[in-house]
Amino acid sequence: MLLSSAVLLAKVKLVDDPPVAPKPKPGDVKGCITPADNILAITAVSRQTEKKYLPTSYDAKTGEFVFKNLPGADSYDICIATKDSREIQGIDLRFVDEYLLKLAKLRRKQLKLPEPDDSEKPFTKKDVDAIGQFIESWEDFMNQRRVLHIRGKGSRATVLIELMRTRKFHGSKKSKQKGDKSDDIVWRIELWYFTRAGGGWELVPNVERVLRRYRGKLAGWKKIDVTYYPTLSAYVDAQGKSKEIKFTIPAPATPGAIKNKNKNKKPGSGHTTGNNR
Repeated sequence: MLLSSAVLLAKVKLVDDPPVAPKPKPGDVKGCITPADNILAITAVSRQTEKKYLPTSYDAKTGEFVFKNLPGADSYDICIATKDSREIQGIDLRFVDEYLLKLAKLRRKQLKLPEPDDSEKPFTKKDVDAIGQFIESWEDFMNQRRVLHIRGKGSRATVLIELMRTRKFHGSKKSKQKGDKSDDIVWRIELWYFTRAGGGWELVPNVERVLRRYRGKLAGWKKIDVTYYPTLSAYVDAQGKSKEIKFTIPAPATPGAIKNKNKNKKPGSGHTTGNNR
């Protein structure tokens, strides 16, 4: 007697596999920023979800702050608005799939599978230069680029990059100056992710993150003054734990510049401003 597939399936008890890892626990991010008398506002942002958080508590006299019950397994960048019209922000430079790599490692352990060979080449200045050359030769809508930060490990790297379009484009107003310059500009700050394959570095497609954008008059862009510091970023792990942040607001920096695309080979200071460009 032949049984139908529906009958056979009815006799099979379907059981879902348990999750690879338990649900991450929420955690707190706390720290102290000085001098407190220059702080106008403070927030935390997840670059992954783009969700912003206000501090649960903040002492305007000491600069001590606490963000409570933030979702675990995520990074939070502390963003400071200063009374002297600057923006100082943390920046999460972890690789885009870092958490997934941790889950894969945990799953292999659960299944008693061997670990792959992780004996990768160290990330060196040659790699920094190679990524810089890749960015310099990249051709797209933006005609100027500047590297602000690079973080690399083995065959993976994260780059914080400043991009700019100063040439005329559809819908822009042509500059009175000679040449193809425009009075309108397009400016962005983005995170790019790279992997090394076959001896060279490649841009991981379709995972870049736009952190900041501006399209408009040059005069409006010149008012923007933002600096990025990895030390102002805190990771809340799956157990809800994170490091404490201690940060001193620096004196205003000498304005950076995107003046010549031949100057893009070395990572910058993380500081970008429209002043004096």
